[in-house]
Amino acid sequence: MPASTPILGFPYPTGTDRVMDGDNAIGALAQAVEDELLSAAYRVLGYVQTVADQTGIGTTPVALAGLSLPIQVAAGRRIRVTALGQFTASTSGNTVRMRTLIDGANTQLAAVTIQAGTQVQTVQSSVVVTPAAGAHTFSLNGQMSAGTGTVTLNGSAGPCYLMVEDLGPL
Repeated sequence: MPASTPILGFPYPTGTDRVMDGDNAIGALAQAVEDELLSAAYRVLGYVQTVADQTGIGTTPVALAGLSLPIQVAAGRRIRVTALGQFTASTSGNTVRMRTLIDGANTQLAAVTIQAGTQVQTVQSSVVVTPAAGAHTFSLNGQMSAGTGTVTLNGSAGPCYLMVEDLGPL
């Protein structure tokens, strides 16, 4: 019965190879090809979005609900973190900050000033990082940094999202 590599599913026959020396050279070759492709491949490591509104964002930074990802990062990789949030404010002229965090540490800051209280303003950011190998938590928080009243994350105006991508080796 044929076997396949564990991630990409390259099929190969099982048993000994044609040389009859007892090894499985074909299986080893299939695994080597898969390992090489995965080491250089671009891929999305995680994506999460929300279409719910989150009200009451004030002058203290708060976690944006549902916009957090636990990700396992391999050694020596270049990682891109992309985020998009849509905000409204209870009054005009409020400045909204959206931070990208890795393990709770601020990695990227994007801001926008709400021109009219009910107008949806988009905040978007992208940052490339090279975190240490291992488990990391990527997340977003929001804050009103200037103005009065409160700010709302408007997921209902269109998805707000967080995406983490592996761009390949350093």
